[in-house]
Amino acid sequence: MVAFFNVNSIKQALISLIDSGGLKRKAFLEEEYEMIISFIEESHPMLLEIEDLIMSLETAPDSSSLLNTYFRLLHTINVTASCVGLKNIPKFAHKYEDLVVKLKEKQISLTPEVADALLKGLDHLKFMYAEAQIGCFESEVEEALQIFDLNRFSDSSEVLVNSEEKGTKKATSHIGLEVAEEKIGVSVSVLNNFMELSGQLTVIRNTLIKSAIILEQRYHGDNEIEILSDSLAEMHKVSSVLQNDIAEMRKISLEVVYKPLKRVIRDSSKSLNKEIDFHVDGESLRVDTAIGKVLSNSLVHMIRNSIDHGIEMPDKRVANGKLKTGNISLKSFQDGENIIVILSDDGNGLNLNRIKQKAIEKNLFTEEQLKIMSDQRVFALIFDSGFSTAQQVSDISGRGVGMDMVKSSIESVGGKIVIDSKEGVGTSFTLTLPIPRSVLIIKSLMIRSKDAVFSIPLDEVAEVVRLEDFRESKVLHNIEQSLMFCHHDELLPLIDLNHALCGKWQYDQFEIMNIVIVRSEGYKYGIIVDEIMDIEEIVVKKLSNPLKNANCFMGVTFLGHGALALILNLAAIAEKSHIKNSEDSKLQMNLEVEAKVEIQDFMLFNMKKSKNYSFPLHVVNRLEEISTGDIEYAGALPLVRYRGDTMPLLFIERQLELCSVDTSLVDYYPVVLKVIVVDMHNKQYGIVVDEILDIGTTSDQLNTHNVDREGFIGTIFIEDKTSTILDVHFLVN
Repeated sequence: MVAFFNVNSIKQALISLIDSGGLKRKAFLEEEYEMIISFIEESHPMLLEIEDLIMSLETAPDSSSLLNTYFRLLHTINVTASCVGLKNIPKFAHKYEDLVVKLKEKQISLTPEVADALLKGLDHLKFMYAEAQIGCFESEVEEALQIFDLNRFSDSSEVLVNSEEKGTKKATSHIGLEVAEEKIGVSVSVLNNFMELSGQLTVIRNTLIKSAIILEQRYHGDNEIEILSDSLAEMHKVSSVLQNDIAEMRKISLEVVYKPLKRVIRDSSKSLNKEIDFHVDGESLRVDTAIGKVLSNSLVHMIRNSIDHGIEMPDKRVANGKLKTGNISLKSFQDGENIIVILSDDGNGLNLNRIKQKAIEKNLFTEEQLKIMSDQRVFALIFDSGFSTAQQVSDISGRGVGMDMVKSSIESVGGKIVIDSKEGVGTSFTLTLPIPRSVLIIKSLMIRSKDAVFSIPLDEVAEVVRLEDFRESKVLHNIEQSLMFCHHDELLPLIDLNHALCGKWQYDQFEIMNIVIVRSEGYKYGIIVDEIMDIEEIVVKKLSNPLKNANCFMGVTFLGHGALALILNLAAIAEKSHIKNSEDSKLQMNLEVEAKVEIQDFMLFNMKKSKNYSFPLHVVNRLEEISTGDIEYAGALPLVRYRGDTMPLLFIERQLELCSVDTSLVDYYPVVLKVIVVDMHNKQYGIVVDEILDIGTTSDQLNTHNVDREGFIGTIFIEDKTSTILDVHFLVN
């Protein structure tokens, strides 16, 4: 008998079978993959905690609590990985556990070789995690298991096995049952969406509040209007709390950022045969995730540079009178609206002359330009791309790329870096990072130019100045067809907002000039406006497509009743007005003043018995008031604590024998001293005067003949008076 089969029927049956079975298999694999990824995400923080435990064990190798926590974390990874179907991670983690058990049971001691094995095991575990995230679940581990082979370092490890207890006594861990607050992971993008919604809520709130104010005035005493106003006030409180809570959710502890740095220091110092102590202060501070990410990337480069170029070899440190162990410290704190991070080392310090020489070789600046630069400006050259004074490139640093990346990273969040270094003593990097506000809600200064209202972000406003009868004043100067404003100790570029936006000058039409001085890392200048209005909390809205190319504006905000105000992009306006980087602009300005205009600035002051004295303005650092009660003495030298250092006080009136002082200095001068702080030889000195007058500007020539003693440079005619210029170098030396 011949059997006939319907081929099409069989084909359809097979397809149905494959489809149904395939879908089930696909669903199973997807579920399995989700479980594995969930395991990776939830247990990854354990790897960071393990790394910190290893660093702690090197200083406290006999700590049972550290070893118990270490074992517990590894065992959790081992068991959980097995539950989600992984094989090689549990296999590797189990072997890793065995080594930790030997440490717990004191079969071996924690030698440097054992610590290296623990770290290498952790590194491979991280590698396996990374592979699992991309779908490679069964990587080979047989060769990696050799990391834990005790024969590799048994000769250098002290074996502490008790034959009676071996195999009979096992470590027991008492696991305390703690009721902990449940936590979930939330992506930053979700928080950003919430922040955007809260921003829209603020727009509605502000509009309603302004409408309610108008209704209150129109229907004064109406009960329903009063209820509406009270409700809106409560709504204002709730929306503010909502925004603050969302901002808090975006924060992380600096402890998470700083933990990996201990490993960086350990590995780098070991490879360079250097001994380094690492001290951290302020790691409990919570910062926005954006700042945490910037610090995580930047500090690694900076610390590796400190280890490689900063900290000397132990024998050289001892020869220089230092301890053979170098010190690197990391201090963090909040100062107003900024996060301050200070990274310091007690190493070689930066070689100022070598940096200048390198800058000349690279044709960045001329020797004349470098001479009038401040030390901090010269130090900042190390952040230029490709700039390195290292004599050879190492695996740690020396390519001149890392520090450029650090600067770019810091500036990307509106921060800045200041370097303070003294050759042979050490270097300190101060990172100032503004606390990120909501990208949508900012405090702003509202100003008017012509018939339009504009907004300036308050974070970038340094000062507001009102000049009356400015044509008669001597604070405005025309230099190279540019208007300059002499304010405090600086010459600032000055622009008319109407001219910057529309190309029309208008400031000379008025008798009163309103100036908003703005600053950031890349610029500092003054903006002339018609009216300075008020400070408001505004919501930033993105510009629509037709206006996106108008780069002088960073957004727009609602003023109520349909009115709009454009938010100024100060960096773009500075670029459009050809205002350079603040430091480079100041340098070029100084060159132009010296070479062409020959305008000189002086700090004018009086002493108690003598009048009309001055210092060249460029030597003046700050003006301070200091109580005589804060004065201490080293022998006969008066000192005060100032900005974390000891500052000598110079009573120059007696020093130059301009008066006879029979009583003590403290009795001779008032309780609060007027002090001009000058910076000489990388150290600050306080010069005590009786009265600080003003900043004087003159183009007259110095007369060096009218002097009767050392300490006087000469005399010069300033603002219709003869002023005696003092020699700061002589006074300090």
